[in-house]
Amino acid sequence: MDNSKIEKIRNGLIASGSILVDYIVLIDDWPMENCTAFIQDKVQMTNGGAPYNTAKNLRTMKVDFPLLLIGLIGNDFNGKWIIDDCIKSNIDINQLEIIKDFTPTSCTNGLLDEKHFNFPGTNVKLFYLGPLTQLNRLDTFNNNDKRTNASKVLENAILHSLETIVDFSSGKNTNYSHIAKSSLPFIDHLIINETEAGLIFNKNITSDDLYEIKQIANDLIDLGVRKTVTIHFTEGAILMTNDKNVFLQGSIILLEEFIKGSVEDGDTFVSGLIY
Repeated sequence: MDNSKIEKIRNGLIASGSILVDYIVLIDDWPMENCTAFIQDKVQMTNGGAPYNTAKNLRTMKVDFPLLLIGLIGNDFNGKWIIDDCIKSNIDINQLEIIKDFTPTSCTNGLLDEKHFNFPGTNVKLFYLGPLTQLNRLDTFNNNDKRTNASKVLENAILHSLETIVDFSSGKNTNYSHIAKSSLPFIDHLIINETEAGLIFNKNITSDDLYEIKQIANDLIDLGVRKTVTIHFTEGAILMTNDKNVFLQGSIILLEEFIKGSVEDGDTFVSGLIY
């Protein structure tokens, strides 16, 4: 009898971070400053936040692997809407926790912390966390070792044989560079845009400066990203592997009627790359 250890076959995605509800309001025209616009249709609710968007996108793409969410939602209408939507979409929410106080779903992402992640026993292959620099407690530094809580969550995921995927927020954060660099050695696949790449190094990067974008990707690999760095921008995307191989892809030019808007375009890009 062969008693050798049989390696587990892993597949699926755990997605965590900002799990929100977006409200879509269609207006007749974008108003000038201090002006108004007419609402054209009733307000629609839809999935919001990078991990939730990514899971929903992959489900729409009819992937055949499990999709799971880890995160916090409020005990409110939006939280209940998320639960119902995930059930309909066959997204596992066993680790989606309803917060016990009156914090609304719109604010719970800031309370997500190390204690909310449970990886032992999982057969899932990929772990997505984001957007960092927008998750208050995960972005907090531990005074003892000067690492963010997010970096520890990512390290724990790697110790449980998960491949980690991370993106950052484009919003300003006075500690942006330090938060980002703390997690880099525990990120297998970093997927960001040129603005976020610039914020990590306190630089203003424009999408037409391909040389600078390549250099930033190279620097991110040197700072510890384990497998790939992908930087996407208006004109296309660049992917650099940890052995410094570079792949370039230009943007596809679509007819105007194919374009519904630019909301969540970064999450859509991430979903396609994961797929």
